[in-house]
Amino acid sequence: MGTEHRNHCPSCLWSKHVDDSPGDRAADCDGAMEPVAVWVKRGGEWAIIHRCSRCGTLHSNRIAGDDNELVLTSLAVKPLSQPSFPLDRLTVVDIRRHGTEPEVDTSANDVDIARLR
Repeated sequence: MGTEHRNHCPSCLWSKHVDDSPGDRAADCDGAMEPVAVWVKRGGEWAIIHRCSRCGTLHSNRIAGDDNELVLTSLAVKPLSQPSFPLDRLTVVDIRRHGTEPEVDTSANDVDIARLR
């Protein structure tokens, strides 16, 4: 389950800045490490990105089998729930970027092309 060498709380996913390199216990900071994101490693394994609230250092840590799945999912969707741009900028097709209007096959569905513009 990946719980034997845990370096974070399984409930809130926070950690403590104690390592400069994984397992060395050489960091003098001791700041609280906030879980700020997740990323998917090669092979599909998830890892948590922690940022030290004291010095700003970023570390990646493997998730454990008993980590809070709701908190992990919340981290994963955070960029989608708080985008860095206004959502009204999203369009189905941005003709200005492509220069020509794309051909759309509407025979298989009931898309109202006028509404998409």
